[in-house]
Amino acid sequence: MGDQPVTLILGDNLFIGEEMSAAITGSLETFSGGAQIYLKAVPDPERFGVAEISQDGTITGIAEKPAAPRSNLAITGLYTYSPDVVSVAERLPRSNRNELEITDINVAYLGAGTLRHLVISNGVQWIDAGTPDALVAASLAIQTASREQSSEFGYVEIAAYRRGYLTQESLLAIVDQTPSELYADRLRSAVANTAR
Repeated sequence: MGDQPVTLILGDNLFIGEEMSAAITGSLETFSGGAQIYLKAVPDPERFGVAEISQDGTITGIAEKPAAPRSNLAITGLYTYSPDVVSVAERLPRSNRNELEITDINVAYLGAGTLRHLVISNGVQWIDAGTPDALVAASLAIQTASREQSSEFGYVEIAAYRRGYLTQESLLAIVDQTPSELYADRLRSAVANTAR
């Protein structure tokens, strides 16, 4: 991580939509430190952490799965943090589950006045696949998107390579460490198609 910001995505979160990449890239270009959370309007905010936003657009509070939510803006499992996030986390007490909670990290940045947000557009589908029904919905959404968008859907390494975040050498090094021959072949194909 060094002196660069870090973006964290929880493993059970899925974002589908062409606009998402541009939104993240744009927010990283303007990121000025602290933390940024990504919000999505949802019909059932009581299932999620929720951000309360003031009239002037600043975050005034965070509530984890509130019985009576004050907004419909769920905090998705996508966050961007300054490099100091490690020291922020180390200063926090562990929860009743004996874990460091991401909500507590966000509340610490809120208390410091350095928590920002980006509301994800309606053109992006967000799925928190933390329940069996949501996992099925995620599977169906992936199936649909992969058929409609491209055969490279879901290959993070290919997306990073196409955007210049990985060099050809870096991508081929990943290929060498990939146990799945099918996955490795797809990565090799991306390199071969670029070389033409």
